[in-house]
Amino acid sequence: MGAATASRNTDMNAITAMQGATSAGAALLGKGAAKSGAHGAGTANANAANRITQGAGIRVIVKAAAVIDLLAESNNPVSLTDLSGELGIAKSTLHGILATLSSIGYVSKDPDSGDYRLGLRLFELGNTISHKLDERRIAKPYMQVLSEKTGETAHLAILDDGEVLYINKQESNSSIRIITESGLKLPVHCSGLGKVLLAGMPDEEILALLAKKGMAKYTETTITSTDVFMKEIERVRRQGWASDKQEFMIGLKCVAAPIHNINGKVICAISISGPISRMSGDLLEAKRAHLMKAAKGISKKLGYTGGTK
Repeated sequence: MGAATASRNTDMNAITAMQGATSAGAALLGKGAAKSGAHGAGTANANAANRITQGAGIRVIVKAAAVIDLLAESNNPVSLTDLSGELGIAKSTLHGILATLSSIGYVSKDPDSGDYRLGLRLFELGNTISHKLDERRIAKPYMQVLSEKTGETAHLAILDDGEVLYINKQESNSSIRIITESGLKLPVHCSGLGKVLLAGMPDEEILALLAKKGMAKYTETTITSTDVFMKEIERVRRQGWASDKQEFMIGLKCVAAPIHNINGKVICAISISGPISRMSGDLLEAKRAHLMKAAKGISKKLGYTGGTK
């Protein structure tokens, strides 16, 4: 706890210095206002009030951060008395800070002892940051192997504003290959990636998204009925993967699988795409097995321990 305690002491010293500076500034402004007359006094006092308010807001944030740091160091819940003694903050002030942190899930209060520990919201935020940084890095070697094993272009995608967004790509060495780029967006209702990403959402959210984005027809096999599409989503959920049957472009087929985070949430999806001639029958089944292996490996690296289809 030595380094962290020193850090907290530095923060609290900064607060003390800030308090002194604010008080001194207010006093000086008051003297200046007295000398400059009624009009000058009004302006000076308004500026002083703004500075004092801003200073108080900063002090509260620093104190809240110190509370979170101390709770993070402790293996057990900490009492209000111990928090006050360790941080040098009045119990009345701490009570308000802890109530606010509890209301947003950053701190949790034990109903029996009344002691405090970190809340699950901080755990969720930490995972979100970690996974956003790691998804592409972790997926890259799996995508390389997948493309080599299947001879097809591999994509990694997320759901962004109701559309499929490519965030990474591993191009195949085949003479006939899919030309795409990271940053490209596709409709959700006519791609394997879109179906997999939607399958991880509640039905009502899927229907709301489809109503907002529409279901444009790109080919004769594009699904344009919400009833038919929701049956397709149920099938995707059962089997654990999705495909499109030339629903976006004639001659092109995509097979996709979900990637889960530590909480089991589908956070992105991986796919292989190629000409229909290379994506059918036994050949497709063999390539799909490689796809599922890659999705499972990436999910495991992201902390997912659940089963896969």
